[in-house]
Amino acid sequence: MFIHSSKHKSFVSFLQARYRLYQMPLFLCCILFLCAACGTSVQAYHPTTVSSAPWHPESGIISFKAATSYTSALRTITDLGLQPTWPCISTKLASDGSVASWIAWHQMGNKDFFTSKTTQARMWFTTTALSSPDWLKRLQAQADVSSVRTKVMMYCPMIHAGSPPSNTVIALAPQQAGKYIRITFTGPLKRYDDALYIVNNLGLRLADPNYEYAKNKPGWHDMGQEQSFSQTHTLLVATTAESPTNWQQQLKLTQGVTFAITSSR
Repeated sequence: MFIHSSKHKSFVSFLQARYRLYQMPLFLCCILFLCAACGTSVQAYHPTTVSSAPWHPESGIISFKAATSYTSALRTITDLGLQPTWPCISTKLASDGSVASWIAWHQMGNKDFFTSKTTQARMWFTTTALSSPDWLKRLQAQADVSSVRTKVMMYCPMIHAGSPPSNTVIALAPQQAGKYIRITFTGPLKRYDDALYIVNNLGLRLADPNYEYAKNKPGWHDMGQEQSFSQTHTLLVATTAESPTNWQQQLKLTQGVTFAITSSR
């Protein structure tokens, strides 16, 4: 039973006004969230000067145009200082350095995902220390890119607490990443695209320490190493939180590969 008094009507009006007031920020937040997750259209872009703002990793998924090959897509993102990744793969350490949580490591190349009929021409990616502050606009402006989604919500049910079983391969924690490695390719791996796939599949990224640690960042440049590789058959790379804990063993088992650790941050 409802009581229709004037005092009651005033109180109801007050509640309705308060509800609309509190509802608005929630509505705006929802709109912002949805816009952030939506695919963005490709548009012309004119690069600007690079700032010295600190780097924080961001990730998402790229949809390439249907005619784009995997090798072309991989070059596109690595030239921009991005690298392939895989959702949910992460390792966190406790304050004493022990593993607090983990997910079993997965190859990062995205090749099967990219060539699958159900997820054709798509690739998961993450930024790196080589990414320009305006990496998203640069990526959207690439001729072979259809759309880019960032801030993608993921459900990760396979996170385990505590230390993994002895033979389980997990990813490096962010604190453990940052070693620079020179990898030389011989024999059947003399092609740049083959070498690029080997390192990115292992969660290693292209590196340029002089650029990464410059106090005043110079103008951003293409981060591909095609030119130097054509002369030396060597890539300068770095370990990341996408790399497996046994990356050295995996490299040693790759025919035609020799490597040397040069330094760490």
